[in-house]
Amino acid sequence: MLTPPRNRRDATELIRDNVASNHPLSFHKSSELYKKNEILATQTNCYAYALGSTVPLERHGSLGDLYSKPGIISGRLSHNLSESDNDTFLRRCVEDAEFLNLPKLVGESSLEILAYTWNCYNPIMEDYTGVGGFHFMRRDSDGMYSHKPGWEDAPEKINPRLIHHSYEFIGKIVVKNSDIIVSSNLLDNEK
Repeated sequence: MLTPPRNRRDATELIRDNVASNHPLSFHKSSELYKKNEILATQTNCYAYALGSTVPLERHGSLGDLYSKPGIISGRLSHNLSESDNDTFLRRCVEDAEFLNLPKLVGESSLEILAYTWNCYNPIMEDYTGVGGFHFMRRDSDGMYSHKPGWEDAPEKINPRLIHHSYEFIGKIVVKNSDIIVSSNLLDNEK
């Protein structure tokens, strides 16, 4: 069982290695891990899940933000950020994907990560996203979509067309053939 690392450098390397070992992403494999490991289920969020990380980090500790928000793991984000438009938000996701070496890990297969803003009042996230919150889901190796609905929840399958009305789709990050592409079309690469 993985335990939380002690410093940022150790955490970053651990997450990189962990993400590499989890690709290609499988809903069944991820779901079983989250169900068996309560620490993992309560110390990761939807973004970590979408990237394929199964490293639990302290939710409110000094390392808790390391991969829970786009841009932090790649070191491209400070916590006092005033820039918060959708393009910037998606660019942070791409920088994290590059930092984690996802294009090499994915290779000829593909990875899709769907990004949403969440129209709710959340003062902690409002400065970060400009909206209030965010949510991510991913396309697994079986072609179906899944997400981690909350900090306390195990991953579950989801139909992106039926997501709750409080979420607004802002973009899709597609990693394929050593490239990372940002698309504004929700389901333009269906199998």
